[in-house]
Amino acid sequence: MTVVAPQPVAQASKSGTKSSFRPDLQGLRAIAIGTVLVYHLFPAGWFGGGYIGVDVFFVISGFLITSHLVSTSRKAGGRISLIDFYGRRARRLMPAAILVLTVTWLVSKLVLPTTRLADTAEQVRASTLYFQNWILAGNAVDYLKSDNAPSPVQHFWSLSVEEQFYVVWPLLFLLAWAVASVLRRSAETSERGLFANRVMLGLAAVVVAASLWWSIVETKADPAAAYFVTTTRMWELAAGGLLALLPAAASKRLGALGPLSWIGLGAILASAVMISDSAAFPGAIAIVPVAGAVLMIACGAGNASTNKLMSTRPMVFLGDISYSLYLWHWPVIVLWKTWTVDEIGWVDGPAIAAVSIILAWLTKQFVEDPFRKSAFFSKSRWRSLATLLLAIIPVALVSTWSAPAVGSASDKAGTRDYPGAAVLADPAVRVPHIEAIPDPAAAAEDWPDLGGTCQTPIMESRVQACWFGEKENPRKTIAFVGDSKTTQFFWSVRNWAEKKDYAIVVLRHSICAWGSTMADIPGDDGPYVSCHRWGVKALDQIINDIKPDVVITTARPTLGTPDHRALDRVSWKAIGDGMADYWRKLIAHDIAVVGIKETPEMGTDIPDCLSKPGAKPSDCDRKRSKAIGSGMPVEVAAKQVPRATFIDLNDQLCGPKWCKPVVGNIVVYIDSHHITKTYGLTAGERLVDELKKQPALKE
Repeated sequence: MTVVAPQPVAQASKSGTKSSFRPDLQGLRAIAIGTVLVYHLFPAGWFGGGYIGVDVFFVISGFLITSHLVSTSRKAGGRISLIDFYGRRARRLMPAAILVLTVTWLVSKLVLPTTRLADTAEQVRASTLYFQNWILAGNAVDYLKSDNAPSPVQHFWSLSVEEQFYVVWPLLFLLAWAVASVLRRSAETSERGLFANRVMLGLAAVVVAASLWWSIVETKADPAAAYFVTTTRMWELAAGGLLALLPAAASKRLGALGPLSWIGLGAILASAVMISDSAAFPGAIAIVPVAGAVLMIACGAGNASTNKLMSTRPMVFLGDISYSLYLWHWPVIVLWKTWTVDEIGWVDGPAIAAVSIILAWLTKQFVEDPFRKSAFFSKSRWRSLATLLLAIIPVALVSTWSAPAVGSASDKAGTRDYPGAAVLADPAVRVPHIEAIPDPAAAAEDWPDLGGTCQTPIMESRVQACWFGEKENPRKTIAFVGDSKTTQFFWSVRNWAEKKDYAIVVLRHSICAWGSTMADIPGDDGPYVSCHRWGVKALDQIINDIKPDVVITTARPTLGTPDHRALDRVSWKAIGDGMADYWRKLIAHDIAVVGIKETPEMGTDIPDCLSKPGAKPSDCDRKRSKAIGSGMPVEVAAKQVPRATFIDLNDQLCGPKWCKPVVGNIVVYIDSHHITKTYGLTAGERLVDELKKQPALKE
């Protein structure tokens, strides 16, 4: 398909003509890949914001792709072949990407725990088809997946954003010419081309403004998902495109401001150093590195004083291999860290960088360039487009993988072969030597699921009450209130309560300690307003509407306060004081309170640990003294409210000295701290016994 595009305005070089190669842009690419590489190797190092290198890449890509579009249309008298455009993109990007995805998947099957292969397979497929960023955005807001270990192809999210931009951007050229054809129908072709160029400038400006506005709004509302979605990133690519669309006179004036390129370079490096890895991003703060990249590109078209630095041989070399280096470095890092189970240090870090550079150079020499320069492909736009068929390779490979299913593991809980917690209560209980349930590769799915709407997301404050058991005329009502840890033993209580014609209501909020203390936003600075508002609403609803007989509550001790972010006895005391405040209010309204002591923190993802090649269950043991702390919020609250019932269920989870990943032939954890539904059914019997003693439940 061929469309007529706006007449291009070439970027001026020093001589006033368009330069086919700008070594300064390769140097800028080197800066971008360098910051990303250093950040990924040493995320706690100097370049805590090194991920802004991706934003620099976006600006460069937007500039170059727009420059190509206007240059092509100039040579073709204002026409662009979409088939040729998409074919060139496919020929340039697909071969190296498919090679890396294929090799990464094959090595992952040898190195990764089987628990991570299903997620990796999904992401390989999404990366191949360039919608990976939307998968990650969905996972970021999915509580059960938000803590997942990163996959070795996670970095393909940025390539997905670029490819989605490449699909849309040429269509705007078509739209600009269509507008010009309608409004300047009787004008000469050249005049229509100039008008179309102005329309395209306007469209680009609208994209920049609208996407930037949305980026600021969405980053504030949902920073985890906003990082990945195309709509919050489009403006960065469009900013580069806007620069390429500027009239030649404006380009010359910008090029004459060469010294400003140092400000641009400073903005990029300052962003990499000063923006923290926990900052809400992109949002408004992304303007700094994006503006820096725009300045460097604009000034580099003239006689920028940074050009000499950017055009040195090492910088140009890194820029030349930057695409393949970006593809290779992350799988090498993730697979190495998985294999060694250690943080990267000052010995293996440079070695990983060297290996990645070698792989990138080999890929550039023997994959990228041969496909890009091949006469067989370049002489036929349809053959170029056919390189998209390479996507069949990784998609077919990952399609052969199927993850184990949880099956009916919970139906076997408490039987003679799978006694679970019973072996801790009675050492005389015999445990047969059989495979544990659920399969570790499926244990992460053995979540005591209550339904997708039964837990309020982190940044929301609505209260969602989920009812179970006898709802019309219950003899008693039991409420579970708190974070996800509150319902770890839910199914034991539900099975007992339904036989008694009791109602059960669940009010949960992700990562939220239920109390009057204002906590700190997880992973960021500032007050956790959504959690606090939810807590106030939940308390009001419980006291005035639900009016349960008993409230069961607990929380994972992972929140500090705005005044004291560290997780220690100071912040736990503050959080516990807030819990005690709510407990007193419940008791004042004749609602009994049962507080469950915080359960073990195993320090590693247990299903992953059990699923590593050659792993033994004992490799995943943790000392009880490290897994179970003291002075935590629920314990603090219980000491202040003696009328509340404080229950420590950790003897149902750990032995006197060790907390083990498998107890009584049942895998205990779905991650590093949540308990599987199957094991919870055996350990929860102790909670049921305590509830039977509650005066509020006496009939």
